[in-house]
Amino acid sequence: MDIFKLTAYHGTDKSIAENIVHTGFRCKPNKEHWLGEGIYLYIDKSLAEWWTTKPTKKYGTNITKPVIVKCFIEVDQERVLNLCTLEGYKKYIDLFNTFFRDWTYNCRPQHEVSFKQLRCAFFNYVFLRFDIDMIIAPFVLPDQPY
Repeated sequence: MDIFKLTAYHGTDKSIAENIVHTGFRCKPNKEHWLGEGIYLYIDKSLAEWWTTKPTKKYGTNITKPVIVKCFIEVDQERVLNLCTLEGYKKYIDLFNTFFRDWTYNCRPQHEVSFKQLRCAFFNYVFLRFDIDMIIAPFVLPDQPY
């Protein structure tokens, strides 16, 4: 088993960081999370610092005393989906096609599903069905003209 090792940073409020240190991370459910429901970290510390800046209310967290939690992560390489590589991107396409077939044939939503909700549902599906523990994705600043 090859182990993938990574140092990453989580920007949050001081009170939440103290809880993380004592009890560990707890995921807040959110049907519109970018890469599914989970804990979000940055490899670049400056991005974690940016996350704690304006607007100060991020997904229900009021950041009044910004801090950065430094995390050392070790995970089985086979359980990492790295969207920054060609191999990982190809796997992502295959997983999405499988999800879309399953979702189209097996799910009949009773209400309209937004793009963000569908994206979150897809990544939740990937975590559950394919034993993925970590997704690595490039950082994209929303609403940019690129």
